[in-house]
Amino acid sequence: MGFLAGLRRRPYDGVTFNCWHAASLIQRELFGRALPLFPVWEELSLRERIEAFASHPERRAWREISAPIDGAFVLMGRARGREHHCGVWLAEGGGRIWHGDAPHGVIDDTPLELAQSRRWLLSPTTPRPDP
Repeated sequence: MGFLAGLRRRPYDGVTFNCWHAASLIQRELFGRALPLFPVWEELSLRERIEAFASHPERRAWREISAPIDGAFVLMGRARGREHHCGVWLAEGGGRIWHGDAPHGVIDDTPLELAQSRRWLLSPTTPRPDP
């Protein structure tokens, strides 16, 4: 995909292009989903990021699913309910999570790589169906 090739290694910036920005861009370009803005990362402590993810109004528009599907928005953290990072699961390439982080920029990792290298628990979510 040309879009993803152009996005890979795009530099991370806590203010202008963090994990939320990367995931939002992928959601919009590949799945037509517009996500709202999120607080500026660099101004938040880890605890505040966890709280922002847990309490953000957009969280109610998505539901957790047992296994990722193409386009799943994946929340990541070291404990359930304490997520502070996000990405998008894409089926292409056997299933990889595209996310942005420092110092790598936008990268794609397998769920196993994220679990082993960062000890993250992954919570895949998908939009709730319209009522």
